[in-house]
Amino acid sequence: MPEKRKISEFLEILVVISLAACSNASPTRVPFSPVTLSPTLLPTKTPVPTGIEPVKSQCFEVLPALPSEVALPGILVLSKPDGLSLLDFSQQTRREIAGLINAVSVSPNGKWLSYTFIAEDVDEKIVIESADGKIQTEIPTRQGWLIFDKVLWLDNERLWFPVFPEIRKGEIAPTVIINPFTGEQKQLSSAYPGIKRYQFGFATAPGLHFQYSSVVYHPSLNLVIYPEEGESGWYITLWDKQSGKVLARIPEGGLYGHLPMWFPDGSRFVVVARWNWDRPREWFEVSQDGGLRQLTHFEDSYADFDIGQYASLSPNGRYLAFGLSPTEDGGVTSLKELLILNMETLETINTCITLDYPAPVWSSDSQYLAVLTRRSTNKPSGIAVLDIRQGWAAKISEEPKTHPMGWLESP
Repeated sequence: MPEKRKISEFLEILVVISLAACSNASPTRVPFSPVTLSPTLLPTKTPVPTGIEPVKSQCFEVLPALPSEVALPGILVLSKPDGLSLLDFSQQTRREIAGLINAVSVSPNGKWLSYTFIAEDVDEKIVIESADGKIQTEIPTRQGWLIFDKVLWLDNERLWFPVFPEIRKGEIAPTVIINPFTGEQKQLSSAYPGIKRYQFGFATAPGLHFQYSSVVYHPSLNLVIYPEEGESGWYITLWDKQSGKVLARIPEGGLYGHLPMWFPDGSRFVVVARWNWDRPREWFEVSQDGGLRQLTHFEDSYADFDIGQYASLSPNGRYLAFGLSPTEDGGVTSLKELLILNMETLETINTCITLDYPAPVWSSDSQYLAVLTRRSTNKPSGIAVLDIRQGWAAKISEEPKTHPMGWLESP
């Protein structure tokens, strides 16, 4: 059975990884010429903008059900142990997709749903559906395409994901770019100067992990963000492929969790990093040419804190939703407060709602947000939808082991 074969192959890979992790041999490093760190490449602490509170409490009232007068837009995609459920709010219908489904993602314009699919006597494949449920294409996964978590959209036409490297050779994971509508495929090397190599182990953040040498391309493919290991520490580096130059280098103590996220228009990206090796992480914005702006100042509001592992930008690029743990050592089981940052005003509100895996999911009009809420460290309480303009939230599901994964536009 394909599922059993995949599990067997996966276990074999885990054994190899474990052996690699226990080895005392030092990995071969990619030779590179260190870039001289000038003041323009390193961030400095920026003051809190005048008249803005670092964090403003705006507790959302959580209603037991949606108000009768509210008509939510589009189709919410929910992941369950036995497949997917698609809730069409406009039609008041629910469609089920059964099978072993992973790597669920919705295109930035809300028109396309992608996921990996395995069923009895069916080899794994990447499936692309339109919002009306019509399958647009199916792409068989190739040998070496071990997809741990997600196949992500580079733009509205192309998908990307890292492929598993040959562990014994210590290779950096290359990136595959696929246009599922034309069949065009590219495999791009990720061996950029000083890139931090794979650290084989299992204490990793969910999702594609920056510690695993994942690189993040700009849709033009001319700019790339990657984790760099320098002589004095680790950095998040913006590299210009055309000029072969570093445009920005941000100190980062552990290359933690978050993949950097490009804005929908590709003009800049946001990332969690440190402005100082000895301080906690904050959110930063980096422009295409390397200009840097500090977005949050949580150290002015919290004695100890840690930005959670799940975050998402709204489709209009105005809001950033993420979790914040009240302690510096917040792990995957600690409670996280759902915060929303207005990227234009730099105001951050605390919704007083606890957040759980996965990242918050935005509606295509950037008004509504779907999250899995949590009552305690051991008990999720259900899926809620927030109206960020009106300041309320309502439960829409209490199904166990169900997560919001994407929000499609109505066809």
